[in-house]
Amino acid sequence: LPKPPSASNVKNWKDVGITAGEATRIQNAANKIQKTINVVGSRAKGTAGALSDWDYVIEGAKAKTISTVKNSLPKGLGGGTMTGTGWSGIDIFRSALDKAKAHIPFFPKKK
Repeated sequence: LPKPPSASNVKNWKDVGITAGEATRIQNAANKIQKTINVVGSRAKGTAGALSDWDYVIEGAKAKTISTVKNSLPKGLGGGTMTGTGWSGIDIFRSALDKAKAHIPFFPKKK
């Protein structure tokens, strides 16, 4: 059975090795699309390595929204989706956020 959501699953970017510059890029992307962007996976757990990709959940985002924002978000040196030129270094999921797992929400600031 999945663990119930708890505040301990919500992490702060400062505590898991995300730089201020990376956090600013994610925040700016959330502001741009006016949707919450959640960092998940190894980046949210603080276990990312040098080649780790970045995993994001943008609940209910349309393909156009993802296309608009994907180049603004930090990417890893490996992993992610396979493209014609190699690994993308990024995965963006549109499904519901699993709040029982580590995640870092970036809430959009209203325009």
